[in-house]
Amino acid sequence: MKKGYDVFGKAYGVMLRNDPHHTDSVDHTLLKEMILLDASTESLLYDRTIDVPKTIENHALYDFAQTFRSEDAPATIRNVLAHISKAAWAFSTKEKPLIFGGTEVSILKRGSDWCADLSRVGCVLLHCLRIPARMVHTVNDKKAYHGHVVVEAFYEGAYGVCDFLYGVLAYDHRPYSAKELKNNPEHIELFYSRDYPSYDKALDLRNQYSMVAISHYDPMAAHQYIESGLNDYTRNLLQTPHHGKWFMGEDA
Repeated sequence: MKKGYDVFGKAYGVMLRNDPHHTDSVDHTLLKEMILLDASTESLLYDRTIDVPKTIENHALYDFAQTFRSEDAPATIRNVLAHISKAAWAFSTKEKPLIFGGTEVSILKRGSDWCADLSRVGCVLLHCLRIPARMVHTVNDKKAYHGHVVVEAFYEGAYGVCDFLYGVLAYDHRPYSAKELKNNPEHIELFYSRDYPSYDKALDLRNQYSMVAISHYDPMAAHQYIESGLNDYTRNLLQTPHHGKWFMGEDA
């Protein structure tokens, strides 16, 4: 079983170790604990269900989460997706520095368009709505620096992907899991073209689930919620056109 930073290979391992979140934060804990989805872990990851934390009603976002409740699980999840995605695309860093991590409350208050932070917030809101959820890390193994973080919710007896950045729910009469999107990438284009108004094939989201790893997040357990700023590695990455090629020696 492959677990931790290097599940996607050496180069992505270097990138993930340089993730801008504080190294002692819950966000790095989730990276250290993620399990690669492959033939050896498929049953471990998908033949069992996950539970909502028993004390989730004590979470600071519990009451806020109830405002998204609708007639069924898909409608409820769509409400959460729409709220988080809309706020993410309205977010701007022109007048304030980038900040990463912290509590889910602080992420919502300051705003963010960072997929890992949005997914953690989404995961917690779903838990608060009694919909079990877990974190899913994906990479496009055909390109460098193409990592993404989404959530899998468990409802209607199955796992289904929720992408809180793009507002995408992998659902068509039933939930579609990250495992299914990995094995059948044609579904990716279907769901993203339907739910993401600015969907463009040039984004290559069709290959974004070529490798998948899963982390279980219990927001009621003891974690370090530490905010951090932009580190030199991420600043260089954001400011340098890389065209999907490693340029900082990660693959050396």
